[in-house]
Amino acid sequence: MPLATTSPPARPGRVRRQLTRRYAVILAGLGIVATAGEVAIQYHLGRLENDGTEINYAGRQRMLSQRIALAAATGGGGLLDAAELQGDVAEWTAVHSALLGTGGAPGVPEVTDPAARAALDSLTDDVERVAGATQALTEARAAGDSAAAAAAAAA
Repeated sequence: MPLATTSPPARPGRVRRQLTRRYAVILAGLGIVATAGEVAIQYHLGRLENDGTEINYAGRQRMLSQRIALAAATGGGGLLDAAELQGDVAEWTAVHSALLGTGGAPGVPEVTDPAARAALDSLTDDVERVAGATQALTEARAAGDSAAAAAAAAA
């Protein structure tokens, strides 16, 4: 009967080096995967934060437009005095310009989405018309001319 041949026993130092090398490769791979995952998460969180900022500005613009419309509907009287109304109109127009990237309020991000930008561009004439009518309304109200104030509110 032939004797079974066996390989020589592995040296403990060699086994330790092989295991250490494998451990380091696996650990480096996990580090790369974790880093890539973190980069992807941060990228998407940044986009969500930007979306949140744009949504907040849109809500603020809606609220300001409603306050301006209320002031016009009440002939400039009611809840807002002339200074508050002019402040609201100034903020509304400045943020609109900033969203279009043409100046205005600092810190407001420019809208880059083509569809949203087209919608904002289409509103520019209306924003300017409302700002002019509000100016005329507050001037007529300050002069005590109720007929001119009513005409400006109707514009």
